[in-house]
Amino acid sequence: MMLNNFYQRKAPFLHRNWLQGITNWQGPAEVMGNIVSSQLRGDGRAAPPPRKRRRVSTPDSLNIDRPIVSPETFDTPSTLRIEVRRICHKDSLRFRTTSLDGTAPSALTTTQANCRVTVTNTSSGARDILYCHKQACDLTTSENPTGPHHITRVNMEAPFLLPRDVFLVPGDDDARDDLADTYELLIQFEQRNGSIWPPLTAKDLGSLSALQDANPSDNRKIVLKSRFHEIFGKLKEPLVLSIQGSMDKSDSLTEYIMDVDLRWSSGFNASTRPNKDSVSSITAIDRSTDVHDERLPPVAAVDPAAISSTAHREGIAEFSDVTPQEKEYIWEWDGYILKQNITANAYLPRAWLGFVQQKAAWLVAKDERMREYGKHVCVLLARDLLTDEVIKQAQGCIREARALRKMYVDNTILSEGVEQAAATSKGAGVRKSSKGCPVCQLPVLGPRLLVCANKACPKRLYHSNCVEPIALVDVKDRNWICNVCAASTT
Repeated sequence: MMLNNFYQRKAPFLHRNWLQGITNWQGPAEVMGNIVSSQLRGDGRAAPPPRKRRRVSTPDSLNIDRPIVSPETFDTPSTLRIEVRRICHKDSLRFRTTSLDGTAPSALTTTQANCRVTVTNTSSGARDILYCHKQACDLTTSENPTGPHHITRVNMEAPFLLPRDVFLVPGDDDARDDLADTYELLIQFEQRNGSIWPPLTAKDLGSLSALQDANPSDNRKIVLKSRFHEIFGKLKEPLVLSIQGSMDKSDSLTEYIMDVDLRWSSGFNASTRPNKDSVSSITAIDRSTDVHDERLPPVAAVDPAAISSTAHREGIAEFSDVTPQEKEYIWEWDGYILKQNITANAYLPRAWLGFVQQKAAWLVAKDERMREYGKHVCVLLARDLLTDEVIKQAQGCIREARALRKMYVDNTILSEGVEQAAATSKGAGVRKSSKGCPVCQLPVLGPRLLVCANKACPKRLYHSNCVEPIALVDVKDRNWICNVCAASTT
């Protein structure tokens, strides 16, 4: 066996491809086109192309005259799409329709049924029904290729579409409606048009209490149902069998499960096709007539700046890599600077200084705001947009705002301390006594102590604030005497 020499001279790449194409063209027809892209079998021939997956059902043709999104279907911003897929045994394995011989499983029976969906609010303890609707469907029961149990597929004309308003309940804190804490979704299948019922045989369902001693009339009253406690995702819950109007027979739990797909989607307005006809764009006004038409309703004036500011704030709020402190500072800065209509960098220092002067109290109120303010100053300095004089004036405004805030905080703390001390003294059980202040009968302590200069006075201790309004002698006098002593000396 000869090995190809690494240094053996070969034809150029394009030349080799051209020769390969000529060889394929002159070869048999069944091999043409498969030599290069397909792997060769042992006999040198290319493998046949893979068999296409057979389509079980063919969707209806697209109606080009109908809008892509129908306003009758999506009339709310958010919609819950409920699609019931199948009913199968809990031990059944998933399989593909082309896993065996490329064909779909043969259908044993097709049963006409009604699918009913009920949404209940269970957050408050009481069961409050929010939505209940049913639609016709076909249940196709076939053999499961991966197990002995049958499988039932649900074929509906369209999935259930529940608008978000269905799930709104009155809120506890305010008057606005909001989503509840917990919901229950009940899906039921009932017989329709006297078809064979139930779709699953007694062999599949087993010996259930609801089927014992059941006559054909009771079979028509059998209901297949499942309860779901979530309103999103691909869910599977056990299938329960019950009989309508039967009080002596309780619900029976089966070995089957119901497979549903719950998805939330956003609604859009219906898309309309552009009008290709000519539309008048020029309005002629006859000056001889009155141009004021009383039929036209008054139009409220809309501030474009307010709309732009709101849209800008919403755009900033959508950023996920920006912290809440940064968003707060950006909203405050943009709300001020956008109203200034700055057209050149030369006007920015004056506008920035105005922002600091106007928002100095707001900046020093929180350390996070001053931190973002420092970042902002660093960026502007790196771009040579601020002068030293402007920065000095801004720092002076910051120092003045901090001093005012310190005075306000100290006064607040002092007033709170006085109120707390008064509440503490009252709560401590301080009692009035004849030995206290003759005016308020409370003990005389602290800086309000005022002593009568007459040593022979029987009651010398007073509160300065208590006796000042009625004092005959000024309380600021160093030789102050009480009213009783002052009256006796005169």
